[in-house]
Amino acid sequence: METFTSNLVISDVVIGENKAGLYSANDLHKASGGLEKHKPKFFLENARTQRFLGILEETSAWDSEGGIPPSLQTVHGVGGGTFMCRELLTQYASWLSPEIDLAVTRAFIEKVERDSQTRKQPDLQLACGDFEALKRVAELTGLDSNESCLRANLAVKKLCGLDVLTMLGQTHLLILTQEVSLTAKDIAIRIGVKALDTNKLITKAGLQSNHWDRKDRLYYQVTEAGKPYAKLLDTGKARGNGTSIIQVEWYESVLPLLKNVSL
Repeated sequence: METFTSNLVISDVVIGENKAGLYSANDLHKASGGLEKHKPKFFLENARTQRFLGILEETSAWDSEGGIPPSLQTVHGVGGGTFMCRELLTQYASWLSPEIDLAVTRAFIEKVERDSQTRKQPDLQLACGDFEALKRVAELTGLDSNESCLRANLAVKKLCGLDVLTMLGQTHLLILTQEVSLTAKDIAIRIGVKALDTNKLITKAGLQSNHWDRKDRLYYQVTEAGKPYAKLLDTGKARGNGTSIIQVEWYESVLPLLKNVSL
């Protein structure tokens, strides 16, 4: 039987593992000192061991192929030996000595922790791929680079449970532009018009266009000409037609354009 090297090491002896995921009891016997009375066959002849094997088989879950995974295999010839599942091997370790029992327990705990860390790596790679894709989608909706990063990070956190930006130490993003952003009401105050007329001026200037939802409610979309002056913020809400409600704020640089527009 082909035996693979596992990452289980006891007393400087590597415990072999076969294709069935069973561990070499012969290697553990060697790690314990190799006394004749401690050979696996004597452990397996023990009445308590036989009771344990019976309970193990009764409580084992069926595998994907509809069978019960083996808990014990004995192979003769070159590369053979006695191979045990994790539960049986820990019982064998307890039978050998308290020192070997503790060493095997600690080794399995470390193995579980290593395997857990190994499984997290593909998740991180997947999360990074999702982040890139979601960020591009956010940018296509008109959100700026920083806002797109934040939205993509929130989405990845919901999907994978990983906070990519926090892992990078980027809990705060730098503001790409130092311009103050203004609401329609702020603009009205700055240029001295009625608040209700602000969006009319912005639309007439060609910076946004008028649209109506299913309930015949007016909303605005920033045009290509308006994008350099607009800051888009996702409110997290949706209209009747299913599209996201985007709050638009305008940078101060838009003010000179609007002052030259008349209704």
